[in-house]
Amino acid sequence: MYFDFEAGNKAYKLRLTTKAIMALESKIGCNPMMIFGTGNRVPTVTEMIHVFHNSLTQFHHGITFDGATAIFDTWLEEGHTPTDFINIIIGIYRASGIIPNTDETNEGAENEKN
Repeated sequence: MYFDFEAGNKAYKLRLTTKAIMALESKIGCNPMMIFGTGNRVPTVTEMIHVFHNSLTQFHHGITFDGATAIFDTWLEEGHTPTDFINIIIGIYRASGIIPNTDETNEGAENEKN
């Protein structure tokens, strides 16, 4: 499973493997779910980029943190906002099994692939 993401007319498959989750935990200093606090917190851009970068490693080898930042910048230039990226993170977490994929009507679920 993976989450489809597009930026700059390029498609990316996003998924966090166990190894990528462990690397992410080291970088952000907590469980990936904790970037949302108790549901009352918006993740920092740094946290979002770390999630994004680590989710790229399964299917897109060789993209550096700076490369992930450039892709994120391209996505922002297309008219998105950092808070829009929260739905992308939720899609990544669902595709990676971090949170349940409860039903197909949830926003972002239409982008998940088996």
